[in-house]
Amino acid sequence: MHASLAAGDLDSIVATVLVDVVVSTTNPGILPNARPHVLAGLRESLFWAGALRNARAIPAEADSYATYHFDPVEFRDFRTPTVLLLGSTSGPVVQGWVQDLQAALPSSRIVLLEGQGHGAMHEAPELFVRTVQGALE
Repeated sequence: MHASLAAGDLDSIVATVLVDVVVSTTNPGILPNARPHVLAGLRESLFWAGALRNARAIPAEADSYATYHFDPVEFRDFRTPTVLLLGSTSGPVVQGWVQDLQAALPSSRIVLLEGQGHGAMHEAPELFVRTVQGALE
């Protein structure tokens, strides 16, 4: 990604992160030959344009993830009420992340977004807003 950034190839940065990291991590059963189809679909989405606008920051963000180690003990005194949103169609990797975070945060709960995956804010914005507003109330 750093080489792509140096070359000004923002499209490659976004493709790498969205397809090779996000999609392949959250959908471990995806076939390698599906990449072109997934990439074509993502390029047509509203999400792609937003990611492209932020592409210059992605390599530094990825570097920060690579050095971070989640330690549940760090959160044991965190008492702020927290709602964790989870799509009902989210893959097992994402479900595990959310469940681990919920277990680490003493005042948290998981709210399931029925029929949704990771991108509910884009794919079902009304449901997303309604759920967030309900959580805030």
